[in-house]
Amino acid sequence: MPFVPSSSLQTRLLTAMAAVVGVFALVAGTLLFIATYQQALAESRDVLVGLGASVERTAAIGAYAGDTLLVQEVADGLVRNPLVAQVRADAGQLKVQAGTALADEERAIVVALHNPFDANERLGQLVLLPDAAALRTAALSRAATLSALLVAQGLVMGLLLHVLVRRMVTGPLSRLAQCMRAISPGTSARIEAFHRHQDDEIGLLRNCGNHLLNDAQAALEGERELRAQVEQMGAQYRRIFDASSAGIFLLDGQGRLIDCNPTVGRLLSRSGLKPDKGVDFFSLCFKDAAAAQQLTRRSRERQRAMAGDLALRGDDDDTTWVHCLLTTTERLSDDGVRSQTLIEGVMYDVTARLHAEAAVRHRADHDALTGLLNRTALAHRVEGTCLAHLAVLYMDLDGFKRINDTWGHTAGDETLRICAQRIQQVVRRDTDWIARIGGDEFLVVMPGVQPASPVLAAAARALVLALAEPLVLPDVTETPSVAVSIGMACMPMHGRTWAEVVEAADQAMYAVKQNGKSGAAMAWPGVDLVPQQVVVAAPVLTAVI
Repeated sequence: MPFVPSSSLQTRLLTAMAAVVGVFALVAGTLLFIATYQQALAESRDVLVGLGASVERTAAIGAYAGDTLLVQEVADGLVRNPLVAQVRADAGQLKVQAGTALADEERAIVVALHNPFDANERLGQLVLLPDAAALRTAALSRAATLSALLVAQGLVMGLLLHVLVRRMVTGPLSRLAQCMRAISPGTSARIEAFHRHQDDEIGLLRNCGNHLLNDAQAALEGERELRAQVEQMGAQYRRIFDASSAGIFLLDGQGRLIDCNPTVGRLLSRSGLKPDKGVDFFSLCFKDAAAAQQLTRRSRERQRAMAGDLALRGDDDDTTWVHCLLTTTERLSDDGVRSQTLIEGVMYDVTARLHAEAAVRHRADHDALTGLLNRTALAHRVEGTCLAHLAVLYMDLDGFKRINDTWGHTAGDETLRICAQRIQQVVRRDTDWIARIGGDEFLVVMPGVQPASPVLAAAARALVLALAEPLVLPDVTETPSVAVSIGMACMPMHGRTWAEVVEAADQAMYAVKQNGKSGAAMAWPGVDLVPQQVVVAAPVLTAVI
């Protein structure tokens, strides 16, 4: 027999039935005992009454005849009954007593003795005193016997009921439970039919169990197929994730790295960085971590992706630039209760693109021959900085046409490159701007310089001397030289706008050319912009105003 746990339905039902039968037997047995005891006492009294009635006439004849012996025999006969303890007869002079047992005076039975020939004449009485102990013993014996039979009957009925319930209900249910426990969900095994239970509730439960097993098998097969598809898709997405040319990363709300693909590692490895999980990703990767954090805040505020070009940390001479797309999302954490902030990011290398754009901008803003700024780029730079004070040196080479015509354009181009280099060596590299504005004309802008500044005079003198040095040109055996005419103007003295200042410097330069060339002059403040003084560099530059 299989082990039945104490919490099983069968055990609880047996316990409940035993408790009910026990209580019923106790209550019913007690009530039956009390009733039987009372009934036995009443029946004993009736017996005694009957005994008295059976000897009444005989005792009355003896009392009428005064036959003491007859009355004594009647009394002796009565006391032979075990229920009678004592008999007394009292009829005038006739007094008889029989029996010595303890008598119950309270339950005495009095039988009147009448004249046999005149029923209205009372001769005396016959008193039967019952044996109290015998009465109780007989009543208790009868009551106990009936109570025991009742209790035994209840126990037998309870046992039979238990056997029937176990055979018809709990037993099949237990076997059904064992069969279901032995069947693994998702297999083809099913609960077999129980004999004599095909059409009852046990059979219905068995059918329902098989139906649930069918549904469970179908659900598990569907789940296996779905899991296989999910795993296949996950593997495919993982391959895409790992093989993507774009770096993909996932951060928590504090910017700590949760996961990233190998492309992120390759991008960071160029700078000797390693993207370990849990690190502050922005501080690890980007030179300007605040810019990346700002993109995150804007994404959270605007509820959409934000993008920007960011420089990765590393060597300044070989900076890697990435275009970074950041999206801030909110989702439930793994416990399904708390809200979790996640930062999803995509980055891809745009270093080549930025270098190409920078090269395009450089070509657009710079002269291809000398590498200096062009006229338009210089104007944009000056106007974009909104300078209130600056000095402009407008330079035109003297003797350049002779070199170009004598030794060709190659020599002329080399001359322009050499002159550009000499200008760059003279001016302040950190602050001054140089531009080739066409042909052999150059502009130098000196921000923050006033007309009387010694810096301006020193720059003009140095430029005149530097550009007058002999030239070493390829395929030219001679060492030709050029000179330079410089016109100077300052803002706001000679103009309020960039165009006005350049025009003033241009007129001052032409004044130098008209007065011997190879020198520098400051434009005169006023409408006509007449130069103040012309200083010629050869043979010695003595002063520049």
